[in-house]
Amino acid sequence: NAEYGQNAGLFAYAATCDACDGAGRVPSEQCAPCGGQGVRQERRKVRVKVPAGVDDGVNIRLANQGEAGRRGGPSGHLYITLSVAPHPVFRRDGFDVHLEAPITIGQAVLGGKIRVPTLDGEVDLTIPRGTQPAEKRRLARKGVQRVNAGGARGDFFVHFKVVVPTTLTVKQEQLMEEYSKEEDAAVSNESSGFFQRFADYLRGHNK
Repeated sequence: NAEYGQNAGLFAYAATCDACDGAGRVPSEQCAPCGGQGVRQERRKVRVKVPAGVDDGVNIRLANQGEAGRRGGPSGHLYITLSVAPHPVFRRDGFDVHLEAPITIGQAVLGGKIRVPTLDGEVDLTIPRGTQPAEKRRLARKGVQRVNAGGARGDFFVHFKVVVPTTLTVKQEQLMEEYSKEEDAAVSNESSGFFQRFADYLRGHNK
């Protein structure tokens, strides 16, 4: 029998048979690999389709690919937790992607064009005149695809990093000195205006 009854004082209960484990029969011979359990452990590889846009820590379920069912029962499910490795160039923030693009002082002042990598390949990007350090440019819908969102995507941001040279040629140094003189004059005029406005504010505040 698959179950047997026992009396324990005033109570009676039924329990699963230890010999057959509820199957109702015991094999006359037990094979070595499974020990009479009907299943055995083995390693195998499975192909997993990873949807576009998944992030670190997302679980993917493979139905009926888990632990084998006992006594011919259905198998369980296999859950795979994804670990997304960081990219050497791109930085992900949700469905947006960020890229730091180095530019020269000349490009920042005069403007120009650079070629930058994106998730869809390289694109030409225009640098506006007077670009400031850490200024960024947004490329709409060029980021990571949103999961189950009909192809919608995040944005791609290019952050301009103005690179200051540590060594100059003789000609470059002469040109920078000339530029510095012109720049000092412009900054001096701007500073004078600032301090004059600040002094006017103090006089008005103290009345």
